[in-house]
Amino acid sequence: MSFLNPILLWGPLALAGIALPVIIHLLSRFRPKPMEWAAMELLRRALVVRARRVRLEDILLLILRATALAAVAFALARPSINASTSQWVGNSKVAVVIAVDGSFSMAHQAGVTKSRFEYALQRAREIVATLSANDPVTLVLMGQRPRILLRNVAYDPERTEEAIKSMEPLPESLNVEVCLDEIGRLLADMKAPAKECYVITDVQASTWSTLSEAVANAVARVKDAGTVFFVPVGPQNAENVALTGLEMASGVLRKGAVARFDAEVRNFGRFEARNLSAKLLIDDSEADKTVLETIPPGETRTLSFFAPFQNAGTFAVTAVLDGNDPLATDNRRYLVAEVQSTVKVLCVDGSPSTDRLGGEAGILSLALSAQGRTPANAASIPSAASGVAVSVLAAEDVRATDFSAYDIVCLAGVGELSQSQTIALSDFVSRGGGLIVFLGNKSERNEMNAMRGSDGTPLLPAELSDVVGEQSSGGVGASDLKSWHLSAEVADHPVTEVLTRLPREQWAGIRFWRYVKSLPRDDARVLLRLDPSNDPILIERKFGRGKVYLFTCSANRDGTDLVVNPIYLMMVQQMLTDLMRKPYESPVTVGDQLPFGVTASDTSSMATVRGPGGDDIFVRVVGNGELRAAIIENAQEPGVYSARATGALAPPAAADRLPEQRIAVNVDNHESAVSVMRDADLNAIVSQLSLRLIDEKQGIRSAVTESRQGRELWRILLIAALVLLMMESILAGRFTRRMQGPAVGYSTRLATR
Repeated sequence: MSFLNPILLWGPLALAGIALPVIIHLLSRFRPKPMEWAAMELLRRALVVRARRVRLEDILLLILRATALAAVAFALARPSINASTSQWVGNSKVAVVIAVDGSFSMAHQAGVTKSRFEYALQRAREIVATLSANDPVTLVLMGQRPRILLRNVAYDPERTEEAIKSMEPLPESLNVEVCLDEIGRLLADMKAPAKECYVITDVQASTWSTLSEAVANAVARVKDAGTVFFVPVGPQNAENVALTGLEMASGVLRKGAVARFDAEVRNFGRFEARNLSAKLLIDDSEADKTVLETIPPGETRTLSFFAPFQNAGTFAVTAVLDGNDPLATDNRRYLVAEVQSTVKVLCVDGSPSTDRLGGEAGILSLALSAQGRTPANAASIPSAASGVAVSVLAAEDVRATDFSAYDIVCLAGVGELSQSQTIALSDFVSRGGGLIVFLGNKSERNEMNAMRGSDGTPLLPAELSDVVGEQSSGGVGASDLKSWHLSAEVADHPVTEVLTRLPREQWAGIRFWRYVKSLPRDDARVLLRLDPSNDPILIERKFGRGKVYLFTCSANRDGTDLVVNPIYLMMVQQMLTDLMRKPYESPVTVGDQLPFGVTASDTSSMATVRGPGGDDIFVRVVGNGELRAAIIENAQEPGVYSARATGALAPPAAADRLPEQRIAVNVDNHESAVSVMRDADLNAIVSQLSLRLIDEKQGIRSAVTESRQGRELWRILLIAALVLLMMESILAGRFTRRMQGPAVGYSTRLATR
């Protein structure tokens, strides 16, 4: 026997129910009083005899009262029995948790058959059909986190069916550990002699084949609360072609320019896929389209799209894979592109020269503008070809207030900056600006290492050390100097992508004969190294909302011939594009946090974000000063979320758009591998977790009969208590009437005397 409510709470009440009538009886029992009148002696003897009978009657009433109170107390503790004979006593009751896998692999639908999710709902209906009225039921939809549609409610067919109909697959992956943890708590909180949990899933191999110890512990906690049934559903068809990536591959995101976007397509199935059409949308308008003729199973192909941008603004870029794919959820990929009208770059020259290609910044300014540079004493003139306006100033002519007028700052061989310049530059980067640093002949390493923000954070992504090699003025005599080459190991990064796309032979000959040895900081990333020294030559690191690139060599030919190679121009342009990306341009995954920056001048406590479906989401603004942000804690669906930039009254040009912050949210392609576990693999999982398997050919009712032997006794106990109290009342009335009547035997005797 077990108790559904704490016996330690109601047990003492049962004992009190037994003890209280006894105590009352002992305190109020009849005590014959001695009488001095001799004539009453005969009557006294008669009363003593009668008192014995009254005492027996009182004890009987006492037993009935105590037993009734004890029965009520035990009924409140809700005892249940699980023995095989329980079917003859008590009332059967079962508490059920139905957990349906809602990850997007469950939306897979092969041909004209039902989807896996529809099979799951069918199984859920079979389970609830075995319930009786008022059986407690909980309905859970599992994804990255559990969604509870019904929580421990009395079973009502109409309400339960309505909840089942409202369930749909989620555009997210399944987090088994998190969901089972919550399911264990839900099952433990339910009150019934028999408790059952049904996990209905497609048993996707990528999710269930390798279970962590944490998952096993979560399953054990659910099993401690009740019986766990594992219910696999859906056919074993594993065909699926998905878009797994979308990124800007080349070109520039500037007004009047053309950018190339690459979309990755992967065949997760077992058969070859043919004639897949795909298109690129810019704000829902088709910009380009192509056809993928064939893709073998298990392989990935790249589709290239070209999109012109005639106006400045923030655009939603969407790649769409058309066709009869069994799983449509992963056939779209989203990206955000912020197109600038003009990019303003300040190039600080540590060794200024009147020669167009001289000084530290001569060649760099050409690479930045892809055409030429603006004289130091002239207004910034954007290059018609690139949309970049480059201004070159000597280090001594730069004021701390100059940085805020630019988007990107380049330090080319600068020896040192004043403290006020350093703080202003650090604040510029932390607010989202971009910084590129080249180390020239005049660069003071100790002074550069001392460059820190107002909070003491080092500005450079690495600690500078010794100079390695010898300089060559303008590259003269460099062929006689010891040199190093770029390592073949190149980081996967937009800036270095030009190297990975070109044959090694085309850039293996690039030489470096002078550079500065450095130690990258923990949060920095090395993009390029030298061979054979393995020293970093290009390092990046985020700084606040901005980013810093560090070249540990010069920006002219004094230390390398990279600057006269066409690859240099492409790398610099990619750096500009990368530095101009806003934090919200990087796509995130469904379920991630979405932060939208709020300016310090905006004092409102709430912000409005437009969701992918066009609905408004009201978000609370948190933080202080420059760090204020409107944060959506969990992105619920894939697509582009938009927030109007505060303080934007009019676009910079008539054809341009009002500035917006947009964040692209994509699905997790972990779910795109839709192959499932069946037969031996499935049995291994069930055996490992010690679950009860209900296979697809087995009926639910026959499978659960054995687990539903438990019956509650509270109703029988309450009925028994009521019967006992009625008996006690009837007997008490009868005994009272007899007490009040004459003692027949004794009165007759007295009369004869």
